[in-house]
Amino acid sequence: MRALLRRLAWLFARLVLLSLLCFALVSRLATRHPTPTVELSDRYGEANLPRFINWPPRDLHTRVAEQLTKLAQGESPGAERELARLGGAALGSVSDALRMASPETAHRLCRAMLPVLTRMGELDPTDTLPSNQACGQLIRSWEEHSRDFRPVVARRWVQRLGEQALASRRSEVATLDTFALGELIAAMPRVRDTKTQAQARRLTAAAAGAAGLPWVIRDGTPLDTADGLVLRWKRWWTLHQLEYSELRGPKRLAAVVTETQYGHWVATVFTPGLGVDLTGQPIASSLLSALPPSLVVLLGGLLGAWGAAATLTWLRSRLKLERLGGWSGRIIGSIPPVALAAWLAPPNDSAARLLLATVVVGATVALGATSVLASGSHLALFRAGTNPRHHLAQDLRRLLAGFSTALGPDWPWLMTTLILVEHAFGLRGLGAWTVAAVARGDVAALMALTLGCLLTLMLLELALDREQSPVPGTEPRSPS
Repeated sequence: MRALLRRLAWLFARLVLLSLLCFALVSRLATRHPTPTVELSDRYGEANLPRFINWPPRDLHTRVAEQLTKLAQGESPGAERELARLGGAALGSVSDALRMASPETAHRLCRAMLPVLTRMGELDPTDTLPSNQACGQLIRSWEEHSRDFRPVVARRWVQRLGEQALASRRSEVATLDTFALGELIAAMPRVRDTKTQAQARRLTAAAAGAAGLPWVIRDGTPLDTADGLVLRWKRWWTLHQLEYSELRGPKRLAAVVTETQYGHWVATVFTPGLGVDLTGQPIASSLLSALPPSLVVLLGGLLGAWGAAATLTWLRSRLKLERLGGWSGRIIGSIPPVALAAWLAPPNDSAARLLLATVVVGATVALGATSVLASGSHLALFRAGTNPRHHLAQDLRRLLAGFSTALGPDWPWLMTTLILVEHAFGLRGLGAWTVAAVARGDVAALMALTLGCLLTLMLLELALDREQSPVPGTEPRSPS
């Protein structure tokens, strides 16, 4: 039991280390090759976060202080836009700073917060107030609603809005502006039917008004599209929630690691459907839809190569062909998948391409695996002379363990070959899915594929540990 726990701990450490290395590579490539058609707010790195260590973390308080300093130094349109984006979440800090600011700075602050007052319903969009009246309206709004800017109030008002879309309830949530974003997005349900779609429609409309994003569920939106919009909101909040909240105590220390690009990706792994890709589709469902053609090609090639390895090992052990290997072994290893594809190939073009890709992968795997298996260490698997039936299962088990041992180190090479072969033959499998993800710089999608490959490889290693354990009844006996 201790050995198993040590093995699992070592595999977990390897998984973390490899995921760190893969994320560093994938995120760097995605940053260098951005896709203009993708919303920038969806990108890893667009939140200006470091990849692995965020020190010191820039929360709402830090961002507001930076913008106030810029406005105190002079005109700064960028600082005004940032304060307007932070909105109601920054209203308390801005109101406190307004009382101690110089007249020029106060004028700039009030001008920056006018869009926020409009979103909150405190001003009509057509109103144009002088700076002194705008400052007075800002102070009055905060004094009137400051008691409402509490998480428990926001949670209650959002829950009421989700239950029924009354004008008064929409107005309540709009008063909180961006302060309610966290509760709005947390309350968005996964869209499974018309009832959950109606609830998500009300909440996405309120969130879109506060955040200024176009992800709104409308009447007639298909259920799967609506569900994708909900997942997109949740992913967006994972990336940007630090900008609308303040960190205190242990949360600030934890944010050094969690509020990074890698920390955000790890958080999406534990969300339903592995989050969404840059097209708004759930990653798990899109990945599973691309998996069947790849499984056919991969499993067909592996089975063909394993049969070729078994045949070659049997020939070498039975016929004493000690030099059967190298190119001769590779040619023999490619025969079973080629013959099977030639015999089963239907006239349908897509099926023929699928079988042809299976042939190529099977032959490619056989090129490496048969030579390794025929190296001499597995010649005793099929015993010379008599071979009782009860020994056959042990021989096949050991042969499978040997084949897996040969395949394990070449797993990344095999997956690369699979993707290239699928792309070359025009199959809509993992190859096309990966090429599309690389083209749009989709870090979350590529890391989901990488994580799946790493987990598969580690499960294979665990299986090998069991397969390579002594077969019962064959352990060497100690001399009595």
